[in-house]
Amino acid sequence: MTIEQELPEEENFESLVARLRPLTVQKEPIHYAKVLAEIETALSASADDAAQALRPELARLRTAWGVAEIQGTRVQGYMIQLQDADGTVHPPTSDTVLAAGWLYIDLVHADPFGPKADALRHEFQERYTAAVRIFSEIALVTLETLDLVRRLAESGDGVVPIEVWEEQVVVEADRRQAARMFLARPGTPLPDLRDGPGRPEGWNQFTITELLRQDADKQVAVRLLDGEDQAQEIEAALIQQRREGDAIHRDVLVGGCAIFTFTFTIDGSKAVGCDLTSDVYLDSTNALKLASTRLALRLHQAARVEVVFPDGVVAFAPAKLSEQESREYEVVAEAIKDLVRIEEITGKPLSPANDRFTDLDRVRLRQTRLLWEGRLVHSRLSSVVIMSSSGEAPKVIGVREGTIGFGGSTVPTPTTLLWHEHAKVDHEPAAGGGDDPRDFRMTAPAGAYFVAWSPDRLAAPSQSQRIEPWGLLGIDEATFV
Repeated sequence: MTIEQELPEEENFESLVARLRPLTVQKEPIHYAKVLAEIETALSASADDAAQALRPELARLRTAWGVAEIQGTRVQGYMIQLQDADGTVHPPTSDTVLAAGWLYIDLVHADPFGPKADALRHEFQERYTAAVRIFSEIALVTLETLDLVRRLAESGDGVVPIEVWEEQVVVEADRRQAARMFLARPGTPLPDLRDGPGRPEGWNQFTITELLRQDADKQVAVRLLDGEDQAQEIEAALIQQRREGDAIHRDVLVGGCAIFTFTFTIDGSKAVGCDLTSDVYLDSTNALKLASTRLALRLHQAARVEVVFPDGVVAFAPAKLSEQESREYEVVAEAIKDLVRIEEITGKPLSPANDRFTDLDRVRLRQTRLLWEGRLVHSRLSSVVIMSSSGEAPKVIGVREGTIGFGGSTVPTPTTLLWHEHAKVDHEPAAGGGDDPRDFRMTAPAGAYFVAWSPDRLAAPSQSQRIEPWGLLGIDEATFV
């Protein structure tokens, strides 16, 4: 005869038993006897018929837990008796002792005592086999107990606080979390959050630029000088250097958001000339586009730019921007900053806005940002037709959450309410004649607009609530149509 056994993966089973163990140890606060006692207390205090109907289930669980008890020598399913080669016969060992022996010998301890030490006479395979049967039964009884607690909670007589059911108990294996990292030289004192949220002394934020700069030969600095040689310095790093014939190309990451390529003409062992042959401003995310737009504006406003390599300095005069061109850069930066702010609030990345946009698009985007920030804003709407499901004249206008388009990006908008304290409400005639008593037109006073806010971000505004201005470059909110 052959006996075949199919056992679960050891690591998975160990994880299960580790979660069950507190239910089997008397000193633990969730030992099964204490849990059943709490259920009994809740039932005794309840007058609800549905709750009292659970008493037979509680009695059955008391019996089931007693049968599954691992503290003892009782036989639950089988026992094993050994006889040595010299004829010595040992006392029988129950499956309960083997399972408890596996727990205390092979999993959580190394010092079995009492009956558990008897399990040492048996092979690891026998201890594990018994543990699978015993703890699988405990797992089933645990699930049944949890179901009873849940049913009791549904009847309104909860044994545990309601928020317990919402707590996370399963790890997110692929969790991604926005974070900032900092680097420092060995020996630098460790930072302490109690000292405040600012950058600790001696620590630099970890970026691609900072990573490259760990190699001293790749440390580069870009200096922007004004007409009086006052300098602003931007950290940069050499990405790579390559030679093609009589030219050496150096790709430099500037400010973490642009790649400048400098081409050196080589005569023998000397560089006899250098040109900026490529400048690529990165825009694969809105944060990168914001940084690179600001960098481009600062660069073109400088009188002279110096690039300091470990082996020398390269200087050039950037092309000057016209007033209109500078304004265009500023407008782009302003709009992308709104997108980045919405990303921060919603926690959702938006596709980069690399397409053209209008002033109306800018206004809608700024309004959306202000709504997400919990501000009160002018809506630009003065008359709206609305259907009232109750047939009563509405006092506010509700707009569901949705999206708007901006520069090729889709931007989420929050739930919004529109209101004006002196709005006029009239029935709206249906198109083509007739009249639906549920249709109304709400109209703000002449020259006035509804104010808007998101009820999820701002409670009902007070009379003294400040209406946040748009504050957009080149746009007069009072006259914008």
